[in-house]
Amino acid sequence: MTKFVLKRLAHTVIVLLGVSVMVFFLIRYLPGDPLDVLFTQGSGDEVTAADDLAEGRRRFAEGIGMVGSLPSQYLNFLSEIVQGDLGTSIFRRIPVSTLIATTLPLTLQLAIAGQIVNILLSLPLGIVGALKQNSIWDRGGTAFALIGTAMPNFWQGIMLILIFAVWWPILPVSGVMDLGLSVEHITGIPIVDAFVTGNWPAFWSIIRHLILPAITLGASASLVRILRSSLLEVKHQDFMDAYRARGLRERSVTSHMMRNALPTTVVIFGIRLGAIIGGSVVVETVFAYQGMGWLLINAINQRDYPLIQGIVLTFTVFTVLANLLSDIVHGWLDPRVKVEAKT
Repeated sequence: MTKFVLKRLAHTVIVLLGVSVMVFFLIRYLPGDPLDVLFTQGSGDEVTAADDLAEGRRRFAEGIGMVGSLPSQYLNFLSEIVQGDLGTSIFRRIPVSTLIATTLPLTLQLAIAGQIVNILLSLPLGIVGALKQNSIWDRGGTAFALIGTAMPNFWQGIMLILIFAVWWPILPVSGVMDLGLSVEHITGIPIVDAFVTGNWPAFWSIIRHLILPAITLGASASLVRILRSSLLEVKHQDFMDAYRARGLRERSVTSHMMRNALPTTVVIFGIRLGAIIGGSVVVETVFAYQGMGWLLINAINQRDYPLIQGIVLTFTVFTVLANLLSDIVHGWLDPRVKVEAKT
């Protein structure tokens, strides 16, 4: 197991290196220049203080590492990453690591809430669909999962806003909590901090603000088909008939089915968790939820190269680690699986 984990971590380094190359060069070949945006907005003190516009532009470019050839700029960027420095945001003048540390807990909070919604929808639909195969409940659950998967997140979000904020204004549609409320910073995750400190007004406000974004992220019920297929595969095995022949209750038989179908579902769960973290970009933008996804969209609009690079690399790390964790749990749940063979 240790050898497997070390190999996967080494693969993670290679993946991060490849992603860093792609992000670094691709964003620089896109139309637009952060210096043009900055000079147009007139938001740089270095620019206005310079006697000559070209000289001020050159000095500012040197300050943010945008001088020399692209390969040399990339090597400088890579050396800074090795030292734990993701650079400084061009427009916010704040270290990228600080901005990520501020917004990452909000994205994790939303991703976990979305995955909880996904599980709460997928478990009953998948179990009922397997136990009552080809029934109206099975077909209805499968249709619901297909519709949820096919419908884009931004469309789901807009429809939820229309229903629960326009037609029936019962839920907030933007922000993390109501204005005027705040929580003491302990873990950085607002809902946890509010619960730990007993700040119940903020706690319930955070939950109300989480409902619509979490439903948008998790309504796809992406685990339904995987769980249903795994349960059906186990359901028709000989040892399940043996359980019934021994006189076990159907509830006990179902628990044995779940235990044998769980490993495959766990793998998909880990993959889906990484996808939800990445998919939060759209949802955070729709609901003005100021997490990393919302920050990434703003950075792209401003061509804030260091911030884009730092956020994309962070998303990549979480996606790879989620897949690694799911593989480890899979090997632990299913002794027949040799994790070393996956390498």
